[in-house]
Amino acid sequence: MADEIIRELWQVKDNIASNHNYDLKRLVKYLRNKKRSGNHQIVDLRSIKKAAKPIAPPDLQGSTSLLPANR
Repeated sequence: MADEIIRELWQVKDNIASNHNYDLKRLVKYLRNKKRSGNHQIVDLRSIKKAAKPIAPPDLQGSTSLLPANR
């Protein structure tokens, strides 16, 4: 399944690049215009990653070892 998705993404990318003659400036202009004119929401997950703190299970909180305490 994942391979099919990757193939489809590469096909879309190749079609967009081909339609713009593989010209980087034209591609950037097209993608920026598409970004501005779209009705889709762009989410920046970087702020979520910084705010999220890993939570250890209750039996491991405060412990630096993964071995049980009775060993």
